[in-house]
Amino acid sequence: NLTGDSRQDLYGHLAELLIDRLRSDLQLGTRREQALAEGWLALGISRATLKGPTMAALYGGSWIGLVDLLAIQLQEACPKRIAQWQRENVQPARYLARHLKTIFAEELRSVHQLDAWLRSTSQQVLRLGKHLEWTTPAGMLVRLGQAHDAHSPVVSLTAGTRRWRQVSDRAEEGELSARATNASLMPNVVHAFDGSFCQQMVNMAAERRVPLLTNHDCFATIPAHADWLHRNLLEQVQVVFRTDHLARMAAEIAGAAGLPGLSPPVTAGTLDPGRVGENPEHFR
Repeated sequence: NLTGDSRQDLYGHLAELLIDRLRSDLQLGTRREQALAEGWLALGISRATLKGPTMAALYGGSWIGLVDLLAIQLQEACPKRIAQWQRENVQPARYLARHLKTIFAEELRSVHQLDAWLRSTSQQVLRLGKHLEWTTPAGMLVRLGQAHDAHSPVVSLTAGTRRWRQVSDRAEEGELSARATNASLMPNVVHAFDGSFCQQMVNMAAERRVPLLTNHDCFATIPAHADWLHRNLLEQVQVVFRTDHLARMAAEIAGAAGLPGLSPPVTAGTLDPGRVGENPEHFR
C-alpha cells in the first residue's frame, strides 16, 4: 500500500494463489494430493490462513517452523483429530507447506534476497569479531551480535527437539555466532525501521499535544485529530522511506567493521521513491 490509490492485501493475494494450486491438485494430482487438497479446501483457505506463515517467511522462518504453524492451525480447527496426529495434522501441514514454499519463492523473492544478504553480511562481520552496527532513520544505534553457543536446542511441534552441535563444543569467551545472530536478524532489522517510524510519530504527536495510542505499526487518536494523524502518517512514510536506507546501512556496517569489500544489498529497482506514501489507503 505504499503506492497506487487502492488497498492491496498481500495475505489475500497469496491465499488466492494457494487456492489455485489446490484446485489444480484436486483436478490433476495423484489420489493422495487430491485427498489433501480436498481437505484443505473444505477447511477453507483465507488471508487468516496465510498471515502467520507469510510473516514467518518474511522473517526468515524455517521449514520446520512453517510445518508447525500449519499443524497448529489444523489442530485448532479440528481439536478432536488427535488419535492419528501424523496422518491428520502433520502430513497435511507438510503438503501445504510445500505449496507455500513454492509460492513464497516467487512472490517474496526480493525479501529472500535481502535476507540472504543480511545473513552473508552477518557472517563476514562477526567472523572478524565485530558487531553489526548501523543507525536507524531516527538516529538510534543498532548493535547486533550474539555470543557463540556450542549447543543449541531447536524445539518443534512436529519434529521433536533437536540439538545441533558445532564441530567444537567449546567456544572461546566473547566469540560471536552468526548462526545465533541470524536466527533473529531479519525481525531485528524490520523492527528497527518500524521502531524508528513509531518514535518519530510519537515525538511529533507529543510536540503538538495530540493524544496518541500505538504499539509499533498501528496508531489511534481521538476523532478530532483523526485527519491530522492520517495525513502525518502518510507524510512521515514519505520522509522516512523515500531514502535508500539499505545502501546507507551497508556503508555504516562496513565502516564500523572495517570491511571495505562488503557487497551492496541486492535491490529489485522497480519502486519509484517519489511515489512512496502516495496511497491514501495506507494506514486505513
